[in-house]
Amino acid sequence: MYRIELPNELRAGQTITLEIEVAHAHALRMYPTEITQGERQLVLYKTNANYYSRYTSQTQKTTVTLPTDRAESYTQTPKPVVKSEQTITYGPYENVAALTRNDISLHYENNNPFLTVSNLNRWIEVSHWGNIAVEETIDIYHSGAKLKGPFSRLDFQRRQDSYSAVKTFKVNKRK
Repeated sequence: MYRIELPNELRAGQTITLEIEVAHAHALRMYPTEITQGERQLVLYKTNANYYSRYTSQTQKTTVTLPTDRAESYTQTPKPVVKSEQTITYGPYENVAALTRNDISLHYENNNPFLTVSNLNRWIEVSHWGNIAVEETIDIYHSGAKLKGPFSRLDFQRRQDSYSAVKTFKVNKRK
């Protein structure tokens, strides 16, 4: 559940329109779990087509934006469901009862590298003379689809579209 603080008090009979954006961490499952070096990475995402609320919703719509327009499959119910390029929209639905569940599943291409930080250490040393030294140690791994078969450096360098490979890694430092 979520806690939402309203800017003003809501009296009996009054209504309010809320736009809620949700980001899910580790909600994607690699499907298939292993791919060869030249294959595209596919993921499976399962969620609720409705916002899981304790209250009845007068109107509700769920929009999922995919990284590409290549969807292998997606749940076609509850109607209406509209796919337009990279966007799949469920709804709008009218008078949605409290705690309504309509499970949906999306199977689509996502060649983004899935980087996961398993450990992050930052040491900051301040000397008596005002010097500051910062050292960071980051343990990171690719949590996407596992490599099936051998890795070929030649194929990797020859192909510019090595789909889900991690080509660069940047750390933005705050100023």
